[in-house]
Amino acid sequence: MNLKLETKSDLERHSDFAPRGASEKALGSNAPSSDPTLDLGDDKECLKSPSPDTLTNDEPEPDTTTSPRATDPSSPNFDAGLNEKPSIPADGSDAIATPSYQEQGSSDIPDGGIPPRGASDIEAPPPNDPPRLAPQKQSWRRPRQNTWRMVHVCLAFLNFGLNDASYGALLPTLESYYSINYTVASLIFLSTFFGYTLSALANDLLHQTLGQRGAAFLSPLCRLIAYTLLSLHLPWPVLVIGLIICGIGNGIAEGAWNAWIGGLENSNELLGLLHGSYGLGATVAPVVATALVSEGKGWWVFYYILLGTNVVEMGVGTGVWWGVSGRVFRENVKMGMEEGEKDGGRMGEAVRNRVVWLIAVFFFLYVGAEVSLGGFIPSFLLSTRTTSIFTAGIAATGFWAGLTLGRVTLGFITPHLGERRAITGYLLLALALQLIFWLVPSFAVSALAVALLGFFIGPLFPSAVVVGTKLLPERLHVVGVGFAAAVGGGGAAVLPFAVGAIAQAKGVGSLEPFVVAVLVVLLGVWWCFPRIPGGGEKIGDGEGNGNGEGEKGGRRERWRRKRGGKREVGEAGEGV
Repeated sequence: MNLKLETKSDLERHSDFAPRGASEKALGSNAPSSDPTLDLGDDKECLKSPSPDTLTNDEPEPDTTTSPRATDPSSPNFDAGLNEKPSIPADGSDAIATPSYQEQGSSDIPDGGIPPRGASDIEAPPPNDPPRLAPQKQSWRRPRQNTWRMVHVCLAFLNFGLNDASYGALLPTLESYYSINYTVASLIFLSTFFGYTLSALANDLLHQTLGQRGAAFLSPLCRLIAYTLLSLHLPWPVLVIGLIICGIGNGIAEGAWNAWIGGLENSNELLGLLHGSYGLGATVAPVVATALVSEGKGWWVFYYILLGTNVVEMGVGTGVWWGVSGRVFRENVKMGMEEGEKDGGRMGEAVRNRVVWLIAVFFFLYVGAEVSLGGFIPSFLLSTRTTSIFTAGIAATGFWAGLTLGRVTLGFITPHLGERRAITGYLLLALALQLIFWLVPSFAVSALAVALLGFFIGPLFPSAVVVGTKLLPERLHVVGVGFAAAVGGGGAAVLPFAVGAIAQAKGVGSLEPFVVAVLVVLLGVWWCFPRIPGGGEKIGDGEGNGNGEGEKGGRRERWRRKRGGKREVGEAGEGV
């Protein structure tokens, strides 16, 4: 019988019906075999492994070293397909279909020629949509850029304080330089009101369009324009226009950075540091301005210094906020929104919100009282106490220093007491100290009383910002706090202007009863605030909605915990 060498395809066709060892021998293995025959079914003939001597020229010798059907797993040509059971077609043909990578839907073969066995036969289910998670609340250290952003906003408020506190120290000099009276000189304060109003109307649009990057650039730019006009000591009307532009820059900064820090972790402490930076600038400004004027320098020389500090602020701020464009800001706001909340129309929503107006009125009265005191302390002491211009300026510096210290230190105590209880106590102490400052005719007592007065009214503004961000939804933080801060800027303009007009008619001694009345009204406004969920303490899981409904939820939650014996303590209002 003539032996015919089967081709590789024929051997592959029969390999599944023969012992594995036989298949390897049939493919031309040179290893000795204990079973030299291969059963081919009905043929009844035994096919022996051919030797090289029996091969003819038209039948080439099979290459056993490069066989693609190598079964040794260590071989680079190992074929995992030998271990897979072939499929037999339903038409009864003798063709045996072996799985192919293309038929399995995969055209990519891993390195080494070993496809993932069986992976293509099972279709992976489509991934489920991930659940919508609430964004993690940022801190001053997370993400890392926030550390430098915190440095920038503190620098911005340092410049803010240098600006505001300089007016009171330079007011007597401005009156003599321009030959104006109290009423006309008080236009310094009134002009900033228009700037704050414009910034309140534009703050939300600015953030939506340019983001916090735009706020970091435009705020110091407005102040640079204003200080350029002031340093040229142009006529009085030009000076007033310059202060309006300065008010726009201050309003942008106050709305943007108060809202940003109010949404961070430990916002009470951080806002205390922020407004402590303001107080530090306000402490330094009267000393520097008074010293320059006492040495015979022009009042405008002080604004040379402010030009330099604002250039630094612009460079640092633009760099650290460059990545927060308008698109990024809009995405961040949407991430913080609850499901079902609508995006858009924030200014209209803000002005219809009760909490926004309560914060605005509180800021109006507080900032008005603060600026009136800081601006007219030197004039009041020169008129009613026996002192000099320099010592009167030192007393004003003591007021701003106390305000700075109070914001930094009491900001860490306020969250432990609860904002509602703490601010009530601060206001009552401030009233007592204001009466001492007014009624005790001693310069030393007055200087000490006004320094302590600044200490206790210092944390009022940052604490009100914290309460506002807890009661308002996140989408209204910038526009709501910005609007309230703009109205507060109006208080810094309107109330000092009113004090100046009254002082012109009745004397500067009328300042103190006016401030006492403002503090009493301020206390009444504070009691009108809706309670923070959980009563303003460190208890409660509910959220305030700006209409006082958080109080009911907080009481119900405390009742449940008391009945159930639970002792868990949560953060009030952290859900907004």
